[in-house]
Amino acid sequence: MSLHIPEHFKIFRVMGFDPGLVNAGVSIIDVDYTTKRLVSVTAFTLVPARLDTYQNVYPGIDDSPINRIYRLTAAFRYLLEFYNPCAVASEDAFYHPKMPNAYGVLRDVIMAVRNETHSYNYNIPFVLIEPRAVKKVVGAGIDGVDKKQLVKEAIRRKAEIMSVMQVDLNLLDQHAIDAIAVAYSMLFSSQ
Repeated sequence: MSLHIPEHFKIFRVMGFDPGLVNAGVSIIDVDYTTKRLVSVTAFTLVPARLDTYQNVYPGIDDSPINRIYRLTAAFRYLLEFYNPCAVASEDAFYHPKMPNAYGVLRDVIMAVRNETHSYNYNIPFVLIEPRAVKKVVGAGIDGVDKKQLVKEAIRRKAEIMSVMQVDLNLLDQHAIDAIAVAYSMLFSSQ
């Protein structure tokens, strides 16, 4: 997908999202429109079970999947308001034969976050990117001994990311790193 950035933007901010019900990665990438260079990259992981957002609103509810989704979307709404991104990019759900139920849960998380994004501002594009496309854009092979390390090492080789990284890459887990890759792939998939 080629991304057209309007002329009046100096900084274009993309929020990357690696969906998950147990852990969800979030990244923020700022790009200078005039130079097309990265200005800032940061990332972190949300753990829905540890978010207290809906604890008082829904007393007595256990740590069910729907409660985690409520917590996650409330936290995501806060992040939308705080960072005010120009676009949101999310890794799409994928089907894995060894974990068939995970696909449905991932779709639920993605749709809840998409709905929260559009509730915040309907004009913010919410783009789904296939996992293989993300790996291809960042230069991570799809085969390897430790697939979780492939994206991290590909990000480490990207000087344009590492030079403006606001956090130590070694301190980030795979979800935060995947969120960086997702946002990056949205920005640079056609270049």
